[in-house]
Amino acid sequence: MKFNPEDYRPKPTSWFKTKIVYEGEGLAKFEGLISILKGYVKVTFYENGKYHAEMEVDSIDNVVLSASGMNTITEISSKNTKCTNLEVQTKDGSFKVRSSIDYSGFINKVKFIFVNSVFDANISINEINEKYWVAPLSNFLSDAFEYSESLGDHPLRVYEKTEIPEDLTEEERAVARLVASSGLSFILFNHKGSTVSIERLADYKEREEFLKKRQKNILVTSIMVGILNDLKSEIRLEDLGAELIPLLSFATGSLVGYPWLECYDEKGGLTRRLHKSVNRQDYQKGHQPFECNRLSPSLGEFLNVALSADVIKRRYISQVMSYVVLAGLNEFRIDEALKNIFLAFEILCKNNNIGNVDMKTELKLEYFEEIQEIITFAQEEIKDISKKANENEQKQKILEISSRLGSLWKKSDKNGWAIASLSQKFKLNDVEVMDIHYTSNPRSDGKSWRGLLSYCRGMVMHETGYFPEMLVVREHLYDLLVRITLKILNYRWKYIPIIHKNEYKERDLDWVTPKTSIQLLGYD
Repeated sequence: MKFNPEDYRPKPTSWFKTKIVYEGEGLAKFEGLISILKGYVKVTFYENGKYHAEMEVDSIDNVVLSASGMNTITEISSKNTKCTNLEVQTKDGSFKVRSSIDYSGFINKVKFIFVNSVFDANISINEINEKYWVAPLSNFLSDAFEYSESLGDHPLRVYEKTEIPEDLTEEERAVARLVASSGLSFILFNHKGSTVSIERLADYKEREEFLKKRQKNILVTSIMVGILNDLKSEIRLEDLGAELIPLLSFATGSLVGYPWLECYDEKGGLTRRLHKSVNRQDYQKGHQPFECNRLSPSLGEFLNVALSADVIKRRYISQVMSYVVLAGLNEFRIDEALKNIFLAFEILCKNNNIGNVDMKTELKLEYFEEIQEIITFAQEEIKDISKKANENEQKQKILEISSRLGSLWKKSDKNGWAIASLSQKFKLNDVEVMDIHYTSNPRSDGKSWRGLLSYCRGMVMHETGYFPEMLVVREHLYDLLVRITLKILNYRWKYIPIIHKNEYKERDLDWVTPKTSIQLLGYD
């Protein structure tokens, strides 16, 4: 038979579905006047995180409905009847809702609304031998997939393993292996002592194009597969969302999520499915902090390094990474981006023991005493003014101003002083660069860089306006935030500053020196 290279093109498997349907006889339990509804139920879950659950009611409290449906669900709802449980028995297993349930309906049809549910396959307890977890990744776009033969026999592959006959010529075998290798592309990393793989779906290219052209907003593009080990409980499985999803989002610059989680046995048979979507957000491309090339790590290397950092076990770093991604999205308004940046800095300051800044400790004693004398004098002068006020309301407001002068030494941890202290803690020189510049070139409003950040934060957090330098401050602070986050995650390669994104120039994390011009930080 004539050799045809296409015979060795990897064939997609069919075990993974992007649309899940459960249908069969169902039962809904209530507290109140009505106890039980029974009927045919169909529950459909879509890859974009949406779902539809509806029952065609056959009976209410074992009383069969008439053909005209004289009992209406609208009447049940009006009597404040609480739905406590929904179960559906399908041919493959049982579906159960694990959260509070809302409902609505008309005549003999009821629609159910919930956030957490589970499907258990028809397997006896003695036969359950769960080994793998699967997370379908939505909006995960990356060019960081690499060739590997290590998962050729894995039961949860996107492609079937391609067998190459021994009777081919050496040249034909080489061609066949090359064609077959198109189905051996993964991102591999270690998590909790075992290998995790990410593999693109067979129609990844089409899905990528749909997302980039905005023809679809949320699509599953890849599947992530790992070994359960100690992740068998639902709570620990959901920890995947707290650890891995923020890292994947941070590394790609876009919000990555999943519509559900699945568990399989060692032969690739489904055992259960947990329906609780994470990051059900429309695709937006944001700033990608590093490029997977010879100057930067592969995505797998980055994940290995980041997951080995002690901080990854603390939830705050996941919150920070989520804020970083949101702040870097191209279509976010500048003030919204800055709001996310300041929220991230607040979390970092709090978790790095950078609290209120006592200005007294920042000054030499002679300066402190001189300034304190001026403040004390001003307080007394203002109190004298209050004596002139005839209205009690005016008097109290003047006294409040006098009182506030006494707290000038305290600076909140939510302002530029804390951000400056944090950057210095991580040995970044941005503060020194800005201080040198503003000392030599004072601003017309007299603000220092720290003061500018405090002013900016106040404007965006309280939505009080806009000022011309807002875009520059946003890009500089975002870049500073990315560098600090990468340092926390033990990142040691080059990264892509957002300030230089048009040049696409990769730099070391410590590229800012005391002699760096503020123009390189984006300022005029």
